[in-house]
Amino acid sequence: MKRFNSPEDFLKELKMTFANPSTPLPGAEMDKTFFEMTEKDILENYAEFYDEVIKHHHGLDLMVNEEKQQILEALTPELRNKISSNVAIGALNTGEANAIIVKSECKKFAILVNYGLMVLLNKFLKLIVAKGNPKLVTYCNRKEASELSPEDLQQYLDDLSGACAIFSAPHGVLIKLEESNEGLGTVVHHLRIAELFIICHELGHFLNGDLDKDENFSAYLNLGWVKKFTRAPGHEQEYNADTTGYDLLRRVVTIDYPHLPERTPLQSIVLLSCLLSLIYGDEPSPSHPSPTERVLHIARTFFGTEFAEELRRGYEQPELLDSLW
Repeated sequence: MKRFNSPEDFLKELKMTFANPSTPLPGAEMDKTFFEMTEKDILENYAEFYDEVIKHHHGLDLMVNEEKQQILEALTPELRNKISSNVAIGALNTGEANAIIVKSECKKFAILVNYGLMVLLNKFLKLIVAKGNPKLVTYCNRKEASELSPEDLQQYLDDLSGACAIFSAPHGVLIKLEESNEGLGTVVHHLRIAELFIICHELGHFLNGDLDKDENFSAYLNLGWVKKFTRAPGHEQEYNADTTGYDLLRRVVTIDYPHLPERTPLQSIVLLSCLLSLIYGDEPSPSHPSPTERVLHIARTFFGTEFAEELRRGYEQPELLDSLW
């Protein structure tokens, strides 16, 4: 049995194990050029936050570390200690585009935000912002930026669904946006809020006691010393983790983004749900509600049935969404 003194030691061992990109599934080769260019773009977007530090640390790791600190600092000392003593949070390059929870044999936990998910989310948000105003695009590898239309950018979004291999870095068009609040600023804002919620959701499983049950874990790859959290049948567990996670997110937003209107963080989660629907479809699975229903459940829980129904209509008629924020 592998024993670890702390969750951070467990995370370090995982990082060593995945130091080299895992082999993608057959037919899903990693687009290394795209991954490196998009990662560089993310680092440039966040340079103002990281200054000299970014030169010495992996940017995606640094982003998740900063988001972890934002969450922990928003908690009571008791809750902060409970999480820090049991759960590590970090970015990892397993070749997947998701976030997972794993457990060691000695019951140390790690929330892993895969690089592929961060790259995919960044790419999707840039396309959404560009579709709203193609003039914000300064570079496109498929067409002159000045000639792009909303229809072109919608096609690139549609292509993302088929071209993205879920177990590798995503493929697709490369674009850059102008450095303005309307361009990169909007992408950075939604990227940060969405990633915070992803981590808060996984922490919701820990705080709700879902990780206490051995039957909720299964073997992970061929690593005999690691088990992966697999959701229980039915949707209650996921709805509850979303509720706890959104409550955590609200605490972070209240401290770090006090100027934001109360409902605005939900807009970033709506965009995240649209990405999940694009990739996975918007139908429920045995363990997960549909992405749309998950957001509507959060809206109903925190803002009431009337607002949730307005949001449902916004999914059906996107032109109505802006009026909700």
